[in-house]
Amino acid sequence: MQLLNTECLGKSLRLEASMAGWQALYWDNQLVSQLAASVDNEGDKTHIFQLQTPNGLVNVILSSQLQWQPFSFNYTLSVNQSVVEEGIRNEKDIEQQPVVHQKAAKKKFSVISLFSLGFKLLKSAKVIKVLFAGASLAAYSWFFSLEFALALIACLVVHEYGHIRAMKYFGMKTKGIYLIPFLGGSP
Repeated sequence: MQLLNTECLGKSLRLEASMAGWQALYWDNQLVSQLAASVDNEGDKTHIFQLQTPNGLVNVILSSQLQWQPFSFNYTLSVNQSVVEEGIRNEKDIEQQPVVHQKAAKKKFSVISLFSLGFKLLKSAKVIKVLFAGASLAAYSWFFSLEFALALIACLVVHEYGHIRAMKYFGMKTKGIYLIPFLGGSP
């Protein structure tokens, strides 16, 4: 929950907290102070930190008194031991404030993406090309006949060669032809 969003030294100062006692203070979206969760989730809390400004280091203290039920948040912001802002916030102030969302980098992995990544890593190996071509020949000859398998692979190679010629014509890099059993080929 965002308890405070104010300006400090020309940049945004934002205090986020949870009912478990955890608090994090951000200055210009950079973490400058943090209090760990504790049994004592209410009462007096103090964040003491230094900020680098063009005029040098500045000592900043954010003192607060927090009460969750009924909600009340009193704070005092001091810069170099001079009070620059103080205030009281209630439930209505919290409800009406704009919410700041941080973009979280989510990495999603699926079986297909892992297979694709593994295939790309192995794609450059010439041994893999030969193994895929051999597996294609074996699979097609198992289900049909050796002559049919050879003819099908020859057709696939000619077809994929056309793709490679077109890619080279437009200046794209190629790494050869890959024959994948029951899927066809890929340049």
